[in-house]
Amino acid sequence: MSILFWLNTPDFLSGLIWNTMEKLIFETNAQHPSLVDKIKDAIEKLNGIHEWKIDLDSIYNLLTVEGIRLNPTEIESELALHGVEANRLYEE
Repeated sequence: MSILFWLNTPDFLSGLIWNTMEKLIFETNAQHPSLVDKIKDAIEKLNGIHEWKIDLDSIYNLLTVEGIRLNPTEIESELALHGVEANRLYEE
Protein backbone atom coordinates (compact mmCIF):
# COMPACT_ATOMS: atom_id res chain seq x y z
CA MET A 1 0.00 0.00 0.00
CA SER A 2 1.31 3.45 -0.80
CA ILE A 3 0.29 6.63 0.94
CA LEU A 4 0.63 10.03 -0.64
CA PHE A 5 1.42 13.00 1.58
CA TRP A 6 1.08 16.52 0.24
CA LEU A 7 3.39 19.16 1.64
CA ASN A 8 2.43 22.81 1.23
CA THR A 9 5.29 23.90 -1.05
CA PRO A 10 5.35 25.99 -4.22
CA ASP A 11 6.90 23.23 -6.30
CA PHE A 12 4.39 20.45 -7.04
CA LEU A 13 7.02 17.73 -7.46
CA SER A 14 8.86 18.59 -4.25
CA GLY A 15 5.55 18.44 -2.42
CA LEU A 16 5.04 14.75 -3.16
CA ILE A 17 6.47 12.10 -0.88
CA TRP A 18 5.71 8.42 -1.39
CA ASN A 19 5.90 6.18 1.63
CA THR A 20 5.49 2.48 1.08
CA MET A 21 4.48 -0.01 3.73
CA GLU A 22 7.19 -2.59 4.25
CA LYS A 23 7.08 -6.02 5.81
CA LEU A 24 10.19 -7.41 7.48
CA ILE A 25 10.47 -10.92 8.89
CA PHE A 26 12.96 -11.95 11.57
CA GLU A 27 13.95 -15.29 13.04
CA THR A 28 14.10 -14.91 16.83
CA ASN A 29 15.01 -16.81 19.98
CA ALA A 30 11.58 -16.06 21.49
CA GLN A 31 10.72 -19.63 22.46
CA HIS A 32 8.68 -18.63 25.49
CA PRO A 33 5.74 -16.24 25.84
CA SER A 34 7.65 -14.26 28.49
CA LEU A 35 9.85 -12.84 25.72
CA VAL A 36 6.78 -11.37 24.01
CA ASP A 37 6.72 -8.58 26.62
CA LYS A 38 10.38 -7.82 25.89
CA ILE A 39 9.64 -7.71 22.17
CA LYS A 40 6.71 -5.38 22.82
CA ASP A 41 8.91 -3.05 24.89
CA ALA A 42 11.53 -2.97 22.14
CA ILE A 43 9.01 -2.39 19.33
CA GLU A 44 7.36 0.48 21.21
CA LYS A 45 10.67 2.37 21.21
CA LEU A 46 10.97 2.27 17.42
CA ASN A 47 9.41 4.69 14.94
CA GLY A 48 7.48 3.71 11.84
CA ILE A 49 6.14 0.36 13.03
CA HIS A 50 2.39 0.05 12.54
CA GLU A 51 1.87 -3.62 13.26
CA TRP A 52 3.85 -6.59 14.49
CA LYS A 53 3.23 -10.22 15.37
CA ILE A 54 5.23 -13.13 16.69
CA ASP A 55 4.59 -16.73 15.67
CA LEU A 56 5.66 -18.89 18.62
CA ASP A 57 4.33 -21.99 16.83
CA SER A 58 6.93 -21.63 14.08
CA ILE A 59 10.20 -23.47 14.61
CA TYR A 60 11.91 -20.17 13.79
CA ASN A 61 9.75 -18.08 16.19
CA LEU A 62 9.08 -15.60 13.40
CA LEU A 63 8.61 -11.93 14.16
CA THR A 64 6.81 -9.99 11.40
CA VAL A 65 7.03 -6.21 11.49
CA GLU A 66 5.08 -3.89 9.19
CA GLY A 67 5.56 -0.16 8.83
CA ILE A 68 7.07 2.70 6.89
CA ARG A 69 10.79 3.36 6.46
CA LEU A 70 11.82 0.42 8.62
CA ASN A 71 15.47 -0.06 9.50
CA PRO A 72 16.19 -3.78 10.03
CA THR A 73 19.50 -3.10 11.79
CA GLU A 74 17.82 -0.73 14.23
CA ILE A 75 15.11 -3.30 14.93
CA GLU A 76 17.68 -6.06 15.56
CA SER A 77 19.72 -3.76 17.83
CA GLU A 78 16.73 -2.66 19.90
CA LEU A 79 15.57 -6.26 20.32
CA ALA A 80 19.11 -7.25 21.40
CA LEU A 81 19.04 -4.53 24.07
CA HIS A 82 15.94 -6.28 25.44
CA GLY A 83 17.52 -9.74 25.37
CA VAL A 84 15.93 -10.96 22.15
CA GLU A 85 18.10 -12.29 19.35
CA ALA A 86 16.72 -11.54 15.88
CA ASN A 87 18.04 -12.12 12.38
CA ARG A 88 16.28 -10.75 9.34
CA LEU A 89 15.09 -13.31 6.82
CA TYR A 90 15.16 -12.29 3.17
CA GLU A 91 12.37 -13.21 0.80
CA GLU A 92 13.25 -14.53 -2.63
